[in-house]
Amino acid sequence: MVAKSTKSAIDSVTERVQELFEQKRRAIVDMDILGYDSLPPDMQQDKPIQQALFIIEDRYTGVPRVFIRRDPPIRFDPSDRRRAVVPDIGLAKDVDPEPIETFPSSSYTIWEVGKPPDLVIEVASPSTYEKDVHEKPGIYESIGVPEYWMFDYTGGTFYGASLIGRRLVNGSYERVELFENEDGLECGYSDVMGLNLCVAYREQRAALLSRQPNLVFQEDYNPVQLMFQDPETGLYLLNSEGRREMEREAEEARQRAEARAQDAESHARDTETRVQEAEAERDAERIRAEEAEAELARLRERIRRME
Repeated sequence: MVAKSTKSAIDSVTERVQELFEQKRRAIVDMDILGYDSLPPDMQQDKPIQQALFIIEDRYTGVPRVFIRRDPPIRFDPSDRRRAVVPDIGLAKDVDPEPIETFPSSSYTIWEVGKPPDLVIEVASPSTYEKDVHEKPGIYESIGVPEYWMFDYTGGTFYGASLIGRRLVNGSYERVELFENEDGLECGYSDVMGLNLCVAYREQRAALLSRQPNLVFQEDYNPVQLMFQDPETGLYLLNSEGRREMEREAEEARQRAEARAQDAESHARDTETRVQEAEAERDAERIRAEEAEAELARLRERIRRME
């Protein structure tokens, strides 16, 4: 009896291991199909999240009462604090972000904050995309998140499209209408941020760089990059590399201006020195002329007396 029970337990564990292995195998997307060289797909998700988070944080630098976080647990059920939904990026405006850090597990607890986040972003991943597509829209809609954006860096392998936006209208989500901007990028407008969310494919990057040279595109194996455009200026917000490049160029320009100022100051000092030397020489010439004239007058006086 014990042997049969042990065998049954072993069989159960073996079946579970095989099931988990099969789930993992299904979750791993063929790298050759996606055009990746060597990096696992889940690692490809990290770069777009980091860049989007940097751009959004940079956008709201100095703006008070704004909460921005990567992977914020959003607790939405007062009867069960363990229930939470976790977007890749969460943004809430007109809230006090400091107390949120003191809530249990540093979570965004809706009934304590007083409102749901205004915007959430999910970035595709082979291990989470099914939840992003099938489960999370209903959760975000039910808790009242005004905007839900989904970005697929593969070009649509996971989500079926590179960019999907949902906007809450009368309590229900409606798809954000996408449009082609002046650069030929597919975009959707975010009411929450006042920005166009756009997707740029590799073949579009050269044209974008010719129009906005300070853009920096990462060689991160991803065929599509998420970009944020200011609709008023038409310019794209810089990611961390672009910001560093702009700061580097600004520092180089400052150093060049400082060097030019130092050269001008040195030239001015040299000119002033030459002017002072010329004035001193003129004074010396005047003194010598006065002395010569005085000597000539003395000689004339001596000659007059001798006569």
